[in-house]
Amino acid sequence: MGGTPAEPSTAPTSQLTGLTAQQISDKAENALKHASSLTITLESKGNGKTSGTMRMDRVGHCDNRLSMGAQGSFHMIKSDGQVLMQPDQAMITAMGVPAAARKRLAGKWLNLTSSADMKDLAKFCDLNAFLKEVATDDNETDIAKSGTATMGGVPTVVLKGRDTDGSLMYLYVAATGTPYPLKIARPTGKDAGTALFSGYDDPVTVQAPPKDQIIGVSQLTS
Repeated sequence: MGGTPAEPSTAPTSQLTGLTAQQISDKAENALKHASSLTITLESKGNGKTSGTMRMDRVGHCDNRLSMGAQGSFHMIKSDGQVLMQPDQAMITAMGVPAAARKRLAGKWLNLTSSADMKDLAKFCDLNAFLKEVATDDNETDIAKSGTATMGGVPTVVLKGRDTDGSLMYLYVAATGTPYPLKIARPTGKDAGTALFSGYDDPVTVQAPPKDQIIGVSQLTS
């Protein structure tokens, strides 16, 4: 992910004052793991070139709109235990859908719920899986404080570290209230780009499509 810290603002007085960089990072991770819902806005400039918005909660609601660069884009939702995806034509082609079935899928929603082949895609709509990955993905090294910044009027403490591949990353942690992570930025490397975190504990509402607009994965090969 990409970007560098904003110009330092006046150092905020908060519960983070006096803590080490590692302690602040741990508090941010813990706050994220206990969020009931959140919105993630991605802008990747690395290998994946993924961009878009993901809105998810812990009780099974999800509304994601993502672009995967040349591979196309899709709208994915989760409601009532069903994971549905509406891909554009570029994504349909990238998924390897047979030519005879492409017209059948165009504009429709694909039901990924029970498909073993689509389970990796369905993970895009699982907040619990995302938070579990965050909890076990502790790859940052050389964490240090890197000043302060203000994001949308919220003072933050900026931490600097490196991934295991050596690429630089910045973490912006809310300095007042709950120490939520508000931004992760990676200026260079295969994961260059930014991830903005917002909408903590906000309700996630999903409008499911009519049943006649939903098709099963098996219909793509029949």
